[in-house]
Amino acid sequence: MTDNLLMRFKKALIYYS
Repeated sequence: MTDNLLMRFKKALIYYS
């Protein structure tokens, strides 16, 4: 697993915040 997935997840969290 790359950080890209983690970054995407974090961005999604902020987007859905």
